[in-house]
Amino acid sequence: MTAWWRAALQADLSQGDILADVPVGIVAAPPVRLHSKSFRGNETGWIKSDKPLDSKSRAELLASGFAVPVIVLGHDCELDKSATRVLVAPIQPIGSVHADHHASILEGKNWAQVALQDIPELGTCFADFRSMTAVDRRNINAARRVSSMTEEAVRLLWARLIGFFTRMQPP
Repeated sequence: MTAWWRAALQADLSQGDILADVPVGIVAAPPVRLHSKSFRGNETGWIKSDKPLDSKSRAELLASGFAVPVIVLGHDCELDKSATRVLVAPIQPIGSVHADHHASILEGKNWAQVALQDIPELGTCFADFRSMTAVDRRNINAARRVSSMTEEAVRLLWARLIGFFTRMQPP
């Protein structure tokens, strides 16, 4: 049986780390571009912009989201190189899905939902690869690290990622 979690956190942010309360979200559909505006009393806020989105300039957009636990999917070599974004997948308690789905997740029959057994402080959860996203490194750095995966568990994570993207069982 695989030991999933190290007794202590890795020294640096690592692939397989679990972080608490990371903001993840999705841009509204259709996209709504925003711009800042000064209001009475020296208050600043955001209002809808009529300027269209383009590929030449960065834009502030209306989005919705949650602060949730995540698992770090980015490779350690990327994390060490001062990456401005970190690839993560949100995790949820196994109890957040209908009981009929627990067995397929826990037995590894669902490529997109990967069981994460007995995470310290969080219990048994699953990562949802369909919702993986890049998060600004500043938000990652501000989050609390909960646990780090063992090397064996990280190798199993790789296998699950390969399976998710290829639908093939890794060797």
